[in-house]
Amino acid sequence: MCSMRAAARACAHSEQQRLWTGYTTCRQAKMFLKGPDLAVTRYALSIRRRDMHCLVGIITEHVALNRHLKLIGVKDNSICPLCSEKEETALHFLGQCPAALVTIWQRVLGTHPLTALELGKVKFLNLIRFAHSSGRFTAP
Repeated sequence: MCSMRAAARACAHSEQQRLWTGYTTCRQAKMFLKGPDLAVTRYALSIRRRDMHCLVGIITEHVALNRHLKLIGVKDNSICPLCSEKEETALHFLGQCPAALVTIWQRVLGTHPLTALELGKVKFLNLIRFAHSSGRFTAP
């Protein structure tokens, strides 16, 4: 009985991994999540609902930043209001905007600017801290 359960779990994990790597969209989520991970799931389930909402928003890019707001028809343009140079995405705001709350950025995230690869390695707790400190990712 135990070996059947273990075999089923291994098969399900293998299928999840195959789907994750074969799926060509979700580039933002793939920057933060390397695939199905039980430790990440446990962490996410252990945090407060407000923090979970914030983290999921950052990972999926479904947050109150101009790119997403333009996609859903709330805003007319997707340009970053802080630097007025590029599209305001989570990657831009969290890691690359030259005008984005640099003191909070350096205190919470460290170096400035961050590449997508570096940002993908930032601990989720630090992403949540930065997001709450900035006031840009909170739910209305």
